[in-house]
Amino acid sequence: MSELVYVTGHKNPDTDSICASIAYADLKKRLGISVIPVRIGNINKETEFVLNYFKIEAPKYLKSVRTQVSDLNMDVISPVSEDISIKTAWSIMQKNNIKVLPIANENGRLIGIVTLSDITGSYMNALESNLLSASNTPLRNIMDTLKAKLVAGGEENFKSTGKVVIAAIAPDCLEPFLERGDIALAGNRKDTQEKAIKIGVSCLVLTCGAKIDQDVLALAKENGCIVMETGYDTFTAARLINPRIPVGYIMTKEEMGRFNISD
Repeated sequence: MSELVYVTGHKNPDTDSICASIAYADLKKRLGISVIPVRIGNINKETEFVLNYFKIEAPKYLKSVRTQVSDLNMDVISPVSEDISIKTAWSIMQKNNIKVLPIANENGRLIGIVTLSDITGSYMNALESNLLSASNTPLRNIMDTLKAKLVAGGEENFKSTGKVVIAAIAPDCLEPFLERGDIALAGNRKDTQEKAIKIGVSCLVLTCGAKIDQDVLALAKENGCIVMETGYDTFTAARLINPRIPVGYIMTKEEMGRFNISD
């Protein structure tokens, strides 16, 4: 069965408007289309006289023909967890050609939404070097994005309270820039690695495929420092870390617009 089509004239209809909707609906019916004439206003005395004279029933009254939410061709989007990274959220949006993702808790209840503008805004905020600690980014997110090998510590030991720092200067110059709780990115300089650990960094990331010596590894374990090794160069590793903050950190959860299907 074809979809029912309503034919109507303008609001507060006159005789021309009512007669036109009746005639056009009749034509469409003869052409095999499921159509009924309707009106969206009261009939005046003149129109009532004309309809009575020709013994034609007045069109059905409709309170409104405004488009409802239910009339829209809406995308059905599966919700995601607030724990996924903004990089993963971005990939989902690109794959499905969508601009908004709903965020749900473990019970499937909506707790927020994230948009493309939220994600692009977070990239602009990447200049905030303490973004990882502020967002409580899980260690597994960092390991996944860096394709890193964990050689000391674990998720239960990870608590970044500082910023991400590239340890690219001489060890004796590190202290003004590197603090306790920071995440330090370093290459294969053993003296830099040792200095970072002694300062009290929460995590030491060895880049460019560097491997940690056993004595430095022992020092890291003694100080409760997490150590991981990645094949990425230092610049790439630093660029990849911030997109791994949880999407829950940037999602919109207050003052979200809500609509009923009949609105």
